Amino acid sequence: MVLSATSVWNGRCAVVADFFMQYRGVVYMYISPEEKVYIGITIDERRRRACWFRSGSYSGFRVAAARKKYSPELWEYRVLRRFEMDDVASLLDSLAHEEVYFIDFYKATNPSFGDNVVSGGIGF
Repeated sequence: MVLSATSVWNGRCAVVADFFMQYRGVVYMYISPEEKVYIGITIDERRRRACWFRSGSYSGFRVAAARKKYSPELWEYRVLRRFEMDDVASLLDSLAHEEVYFIDFYKATNPSFGDNVVSGGIGF
């Protein structure tokens, strides 16, 4: 989330006229050493990336098993799409739609190509 301000000069100093929030989110992809993909979405990229490197479960059973097989440090991380919007509901909707698109595009629910268990659009 980013706070922005519109400033108005009143002769002596800038006065904040109004604030609006910008919400950010990403559709991301991890690529395993065997080149299988995992597609996800988040509105807190830093926290979600930190979760990837912690021990324990991350998401569905396939990616959990793959993370046990290959250390998280060995996976490549890519941002597929970034969003910045002033309406959180629109952001979440856009992220969910794009996640579904990329999971289908990369065939990520097919165990031969990816580690997603569902077709997307539900997790943040």
